Amino acid sequence: MAVRRPLTLEEREEIAVGRARGEGVREIARSIGRNLSVISREVCRNRVLRRGSSSLARSAFRCWCTCDLSVSCQ
Repeated sequence: MAVRRPLTLEEREEIAVGRARGEGVREIARSIGRNLSVISREVCRNRVLRRGSSSLARSAFRCWCTCDLSVSCQ
């Protein structure tokens, strides 16, 4: 069983900078040496947290259902 290593603060910052530059999750994952799914989950989580609390559950469910790993999660 693989050990899940949490993202470091530096990795989270790299993800934020990459997204601000318009990079996709594949490119970010490659640049920091992490699995695509880890980056995709992080991007989806942060996208949901930026919204108002009233739509948090609905947004989280939508992200979980529709987040396609082949494209950037926007």
